[in-house]
Amino acid sequence: MSKFGGAPKCPICNKSVYMSEEVVAEGYKWHKNCFKCSSCNKMLDSSNMAAHRNEGKEVPSLFCSHCHRKTHDIHKIAAPTTAASVGGPNACGRCNKTVYAAEKVVAAGKPWHKSCFNCAECNKKLESTTVTDNEGEIYCKGCYGAKFGPKGFGYGGGAGALTRTQ
Repeated sequence: MSKFGGAPKCPICNKSVYMSEEVVAEGYKWHKNCFKCSSCNKMLDSSNMAAHRNEGKEVPSLFCSHCHRKTHDIHKIAAPTTAASVGGPNACGRCNKTVYAAEKVVAAGKPWHKSCFNCAECNKKLESTTVTDNEGEIYCKGCYGAKFGPKGFGYGGGAGALTRTQ
């Protein structure tokens, strides 16, 4: 941060950050181009940013959520494996990994990660209004209808009318 009223300095490049180019996080103002993972250089935003404060350093290091989990998630590294951390009652219906409250969507009687909440057939992202399930698997309405809906002549024959053939 600037001490004498000028534009604040970016913690990465130490150049002035003006309003039109600023990203605010962790109490600092960053240039949009400097706001990237310090491990893989992926551009960050509020949905994938994680900060890690190292001892003795005032400015936190920025990471994408993937790199942060890989290098700084102490709970995953130090915690013993339990039924809850590998499957268990909070296991995702798609990947079978633990689903935490911040990423939880419930459908078909089980929890799902938001990133796993997609159609089993076409991989389309689902919402509570577009999800249908069959035997514990989730589908979009189109794929569900094609896979499990009625088949044969007379179904979907047009004008919303079903005809009967003998």
